Amino acid sequence: MLIKQMRSYFSVNAAQNFGRVLPQAVLTPVLVGKGLDFSEIILVQIAFTISTLLLEFPCGLLADKTSKTFVYLCSIGLILCSYLIVYFSTGFWMMCVAWAVYGASAAAQSSTLDYYFAERLRSDTRALKRFYSTDQNVMLVTSICAALSSTVLYNLFGDAIYLLSLVFFALSILLGIVLLPRDTRPQDDKSEQEQEHKGFRNEIWQGLRLASRDSRIVSAIALLAITEFAVNPFFHLWQMVLLDSDFTPATFGLFFIAFQVVNVLANYIFSRFHRHQWHNLVALGCLFLIGLVSALADDAVLLAATLLVLPMPLFIYLGSLHTTLQSAIPSQVMSTVGSLSGTVTAVVGLVSLGICSTMMTYLSPQLTMGISLIFFSVVSVGLMRRFSFKRAAVAVQPGPVSSDVVD
Repeated sequence: MLIKQMRSYFSVNAAQNFGRVLPQAVLTPVLVGKGLDFSEIILVQIAFTISTLLLEFPCGLLADKTSKTFVYLCSIGLILCSYLIVYFSTGFWMMCVAWAVYGASAAAQSSTLDYYFAERLRSDTRALKRFYSTDQNVMLVTSICAALSSTVLYNLFGDAIYLLSLVFFALSILLGIVLLPRDTRPQDDKSEQEQEHKGFRNEIWQGLRLASRDSRIVSAIALLAITEFAVNPFFHLWQMVLLDSDFTPATFGLFFIAFQVVNVLANYIFSRFHRHQWHNLVALGCLFLIGLVSALADDAVLLAATLLVLPMPLFIYLGSLHTTLQSAIPSQVMSTVGSLSGTVTAVVGLVSLGICSTMMTYLSPQLTMGISLIFFSVVSVGLMRRFSFKRAAVAVQPGPVSSDVVD
């Protein structure tokens, strides 16, 4: 039964992800055509982050208290609305509105059905890693297909490519209504939930208390949050970097496809290795070197090659942190604590976007990305050392030993 549910989830996720990614490979040219400059594009992303920040934790509580499937399907409806706004409007402020709705969709979708399946697979770490890797590969394969399609469809239809996305959103909603599980309560907590009626305030307190007492959760949340200084510059600046290096928008689809191929390889590597802290340190070392090359490179080919390599260590590192977090959260509050992590990440993401927007007033997108990657790598290593020292201090005390830090 669980395998059938996972296959249904992968099918629905594939349809909605294809629609979501279809315009992404040409996003910067689309927004420039809507009248925005590079700095305004970053500000639009800040509207997305603020929306996510305000709504992610309430959406996680709602998913825990009601149905993860319902919240997940609502998220697809919201992204459908955001794409309608993008297509039918122009100008900076309307794009901010569209991205705010998009942020609400991202907030609603996080910590829903992925956490439902993680709760049921948490006793088998290998099965949990397979689920995570399969989910990522489904997303990556559909992203590749969408990017391939966008290279042709954008030249034929222009901005109307957003209307094509709506077809896939509608299809995913219909499939979800028919195929996705309706009862998404924690497997080991159904009888208790039927007997206990706790308010949102108690639910919030329970999630915060459990998170603060487990060093694995605290360290994973902190390390995931700081990754925004790597993720945001990469996802939001790569097209700007290529435009400044005299690459044409017609090549962006090919770059996007190459990124997804690298991501598939990263997921394969991640699924084949046991997690150890030194793996994370190696990934951070690679990202530091990539940031250094990105900041100093003056050759367009070298810069493009650096961009293509960047997702490999980044996604291996993110996969390790996500698996650690999902394995550590108690089943009763998985979505609540997961959304707490998302909220903290959104706060740091907002700060990183603000810093990037300010830096781009004085620096090129290339230099902004390089400096951000270097900063992220150094701070992440510092956080790992801090949590390692904390673990060592607890270990020498008498009595029970606290949970381990991020592997």
